[in-house]
Amino acid sequence: MRASRFLTLITMTLLGVHSHSIAAETDSTNTIEPDPQIQALIDHYIRTPAWTPESFQQLLALRQVQLRRSDVVPPPDRNAPPAPPAREGETVLILQAAYYAKRAPSFREEPNPGEEDVLVRDALTTIAHELHIPEVRVVAALLPYIETSDARLRAFIREDVLGDGQHSAFEKDQNDPKVAALFYLTFHSRMQKSQPWAVAQICFWKAPTASLMLYVSREGRLQNRDKMKAILWAQHTVEDVLWKQKLHFDKPGDLQSAIDELDKLSQFEEWWVKLYVAEMLRRHEELKDAKILERLRSDKNPLVAKAVDVPYREEEKKEDRGWFWP
Repeated sequence: MRASRFLTLITMTLLGVHSHSIAAETDSTNTIEPDPQIQALIDHYIRTPAWTPESFQQLLALRQVQLRRSDVVPPPDRNAPPAPPAREGETVLILQAAYYAKRAPSFREEPNPGEEDVLVRDALTTIAHELHIPEVRVVAALLPYIETSDARLRAFIREDVLGDGQHSAFEKDQNDPKVAALFYLTFHSRMQKSQPWAVAQICFWKAPTASLMLYVSREGRLQNRDKMKAILWAQHTVEDVLWKQKLHFDKPGDLQSAIDELDKLSQFEEWWVKLYVAEMLRRHEELKDAKILERLRSDKNPLVAKAVDVPYREEEKKEDRGWFWP
């Protein structure tokens, strides 16, 4: 548990934001209001040929926005997790760059976009790279808008910024910048006694095992240690069986042992345990069991009930092979 607390503190330090700089709850009506001056600066920079004197001038102007500090210093929040002072100007620049970038069509909307559309769509990535803004800060700044009523902004954050994770063939871990930021927001929301369901869903899409372990560590104060041990043993069994199967080391009965452990977990009360089970079944066709599927589909938590039936692209899963195995 000490290692878990240390990881949480490191993640907060990387983010470098106060809890008040991330919305306590994702608001479906929350939108980014465009700043005409900053929008013009971004547009001039994106449309100016790179490596020219004018390009560097525009970049310096954006740098000034990044370094901008708020004149209003909010009172300290004693309930907030430890973190360095917020970077107000940098957050503003990230939000404005995202608002600018979402104007261009996504690759799903336009498979063969023109050069200008690509430049606009990549505006946030380009600016963050040139101004050395860590990816984790970009994610943290935009997460409060994950359920915004602005459909294009919502799609941009999910697809371009977070990579959604819905069809991810590879599991991420807590060291991934996107996952670290997602975990931070779930931590902050728990402090506020709220649950950002959209964030939780993407966490389990991108990193189901790491997400389960995160919630186990957070719930470690529960007196029911037997339950925690059962969760840990089940996860270990499933991971071990999948590894053996992937490299053809599995033996008769191994797969059923993993299914039996998932069957036990699917009867737990905790939604996050059942969401892990749902994601394992969604990712791995060989683990699907009719009894477990029916139990999850009838769960009282809508997120769990829908999770197992989210479409999964099997062709992407085929890429997930051992590094030395054909």
